[in-house]
Amino acid sequence: MKHINDLLEIVQEHDLMIRYNHQEMMENESVNKPRSTYWMKDPNKRIPDAWINKFGSWDFAHREKSGYRVEPRLPLLETFDIEKDVEQGYLFPTNKDLESGWLKDEVDEHGIEALAWYRPFHISPNNEWGITITDRGIWYLAKNVMSQKYDYPYSLEQIHDCFELAYEFLYYHELFHFKVEYAATILELNSPHKPAKVYAPFWEDGYRRPGPNNCSPLEEAMANEYARWKVCQGQPKELKDAIENFMRTQQPSGYRDFAEVKHHQKWQKGLDSLIESMIGRSTPFAKSIFEQYKSYIDEEESVPCRIITTGLPDAYSVRLMSLAEYCRTRQFEKELKKIKKVNPKVVKEFQTLLSVIKENYGQIPRGADNKWEPHFAKGVRSSQKVEISYLRGSGKKAHFRLYRELLDETYVFRRIEKKSEGTQSTTLDSFKNRPLYLYGRDSVLHNSTCSHI
Repeated sequence: MKHINDLLEIVQEHDLMIRYNHQEMMENESVNKPRSTYWMKDPNKRIPDAWINKFGSWDFAHREKSGYRVEPRLPLLETFDIEKDVEQGYLFPTNKDLESGWLKDEVDEHGIEALAWYRPFHISPNNEWGITITDRGIWYLAKNVMSQKYDYPYSLEQIHDCFELAYEFLYYHELFHFKVEYAATILELNSPHKPAKVYAPFWEDGYRRPGPNNCSPLEEAMANEYARWKVCQGQPKELKDAIENFMRTQQPSGYRDFAEVKHHQKWQKGLDSLIESMIGRSTPFAKSIFEQYKSYIDEEESVPCRIITTGLPDAYSVRLMSLAEYCRTRQFEKELKKIKKVNPKVVKEFQTLLSVIKENYGQIPRGADNKWEPHFAKGVRSSQKVEISYLRGSGKKAHFRLYRELLDETYVFRRIEKKSEGTQSTTLDSFKNRPLYLYGRDSVLHNSTCSHI
């Protein structure tokens, strides 16, 4: 986080920002076709004109300062009754609710940037930088693309899965735009004499320079390919085909050219071309420029992420979990994500528990009337304090163990797993054999104010 803050300060201090001139913007829009995110140059605009004109009552799903982290991607559909007979099926929003016709036209013209966008920190005010994703954009992809993973009628779990896949696709597309800006910033700071502009001229002009096989804008082809590659790993052929077909047939030039930079052989050529567009020459170090700080950049806490709500019916409202307020391991994050796909009620109950913990200054209340009454694990090292609580999911015997460890006066959610015979002893053995460390970013995802960052 400090690293990103330092970058923002350096970019401003050395005048590396993208300049805003109202007259120039008007002239550019009347003569050339500007990039779909050109509106960002106006410091008074937070969302595109098309969305302002269509949904005047828009708002952000959370009002807290986003900081330099992404809120966990686990929205809950609060109004769905999880105990409902699933054979009746669950429905996506109607086309009328979504304004699907309008969204389709926008995607046809502007690609993914019609549904979500990345605001660079090279544009003022740079405290507004980061990823923004629209609620209707998520549902539009979930309904029209990701749903092809399943057969109708849909279960609640399948609806959730489609929603999350759609979110992930939009998030990773925009995250690649951050990677491009980050790489350009590295080039700016490594200029021979003093920091020199690289990203600003690329964003204004170089963005449209063709890449392999003349695909343009190259950055959009690579952003789509990056999202496809991240989302499709381990998924069935039905979903992979649906995503590729969506990109190939329903998006404009560049976006639909993802196959020209497909992982892994063609991907390197794309990176080379991007860097060449930035500095005007080829370099053998293109890949290494993009992979600097890779583990840090790929973390879901590196880039602020905001969700826009636009007045969908309550059944499809989007809200964010508050998990990011608490330290947790990467393993925990992965386990919670898997559980949500098959048993979202557990995630909902966990979120309720987090609110209770917050109200009790970080503690899980103890007492006979508390359904989350914790006990302390036995069998770990004497120096370890591992707290175990239980969460109830849907279905018979759907109980889950929640492990929280106290380290240096900081509680860390370490594991969450289904309660079954033999599981607990195995988990505690792993705790004993693999101690957890708070320092460094290899194992623990810290909250935004944690002193161990």
